[in-house]
Amino acid sequence: MKVLISHPTSNQNNRAVAQSIQKANLLYQFHTSIASFPNTFLYKLSKINLLKEVKRREFNASLRAFTHAHPWLELGRLACTKFGFQKLYESENSLFSVDEVYKNIDNKIAHIINKNTSHDISIVYGYEDGAYESFQAAKKKGISCFYELPIAYWEKREQLMTQEIERLPEWEQTWKGGLTDSNEKLKRKTKELQLADTIIVPSRFVKDSLPAWAKEKRIITVPFGTPPIPSKIDSDEKNNIEKPLRVLFVGSMSQRKGLGDLLKL
Repeated sequence: MKVLISHPTSNQNNRAVAQSIQKANLLYQFHTSIASFPNTFLYKLSKINLLKEVKRREFNASLRAFTHAHPWLELGRLACTKFGFQKLYESENSLFSVDEVYKNIDNKIAHIINKNTSHDISIVYGYEDGAYESFQAAKKKGISCFYELPIAYWEKREQLMTQEIERLPEWEQTWKGGLTDSNEKLKRKTKELQLADTIIVPSRFVKDSLPAWAKEKRIITVPFGTPPIPSKIDSDEKNNIEKPLRVLFVGSMSQRKGLGDLLKL
């Protein structure tokens, strides 16, 4: 059994999944847009301030032999973002939009599946907005489709966003996307979920957000992890109640993370 996994922009959780699959000797290929590995030319370029975003795409060296990068659209998107060329990346159909980056790699995965005659691929593992074409190709070959949904299903998200905008209108600008998604994009999301054989979610909240028909599928809950907490804490620091409480907020600066409510405390 081998797994073909893709994530156009990748993140720490996706990298951990790919690495775990590789450690289990189950990885067929991993596809993404930009992949930086230690001691490579791209890795060295990431030290340049203009290309520091590439540093966030650093992967463990063990994945190098399995990783296939498709960087040009994503590099174009990052450049346009950096220099403020909004017309080239803001709308769904813009040349360097994040949607085009996702569709491009989705199409490449579908092409690989269609051309594969060795029957080595047993599972295609995809993510929201980047799995429609690849899942369709997988279904024709009898390959199982694993779909990771890291946040609530779009119908539930729209409902919650509408409620939150009514409750805290001053935070409306922080709700990027979602309510501005085209009908075509929303239909693709629904079709991806319909094609999935197994759905991976990080929490009960995301699981509960799924429509009733999707809950009949196989659903696996895998909670997101955090770095290990240090086992030793300075006893003086621990017991000093005179010092002010310091809070670390980790997340996007938006009401989707409840920042508006946090700042009211």
